[in-house]
This record gives sequence, C-alpha cells and structure tokens, in this order.
Amino acid sequence: MASSVIHMAVTNEINKVIKRDNNKLLIGSIAPDISKHIGESKVKRHFLDNEDNDIPNIDKFLTKYKYRMNDDFVLGYCD
Repeated sequence: MASSVIHMAVTNEINKVIKRDNNKLLIGSIAPDISKHIGESKVKRHFLDNEDNDIPNIDKFLTKYKYRMNDDFVLGYCD
C-alpha cells in the first residue's frame, strides 16, 4: 500500500479536476493508514479479502458506503 504522503498527493491531483472539499478528501485518503494506530486490522480498513491479499475488494467497500459516495471523506477513502 502507498504511504499517506502518496495518498495525499494523488488526492490533491484528483481534486484539481473534481473540485471538492479538499480537507475532507485528504482526511479520507489517509484514514485507512491512521486506523492502524487504533488497533483496526489492515484487512478491515483496506477492504481486503485476507491478510495475504493487498488488492482491495471494491464490492466490500461499496456495500458499506454505496449510499455515501457523494461524501467527500468517502471519496477520499477511495483513492
């Protein structure tokens, strides 16, 4: 997984096009990496199928957030 700095840089570039609330997007983009400091598992925070797989399962993400996809925090989490 990319570092928080990379997530923030990508989010800033994306936001040049989509023009949303940059602060919420940035917080969302680093939320998965911050959650490890509160004891949440990588599998859960990155929507992985298991510990051996680093590819997020988009269906798991959409199941949880499908009604919040217009929320800037959630969009940032997606990046």
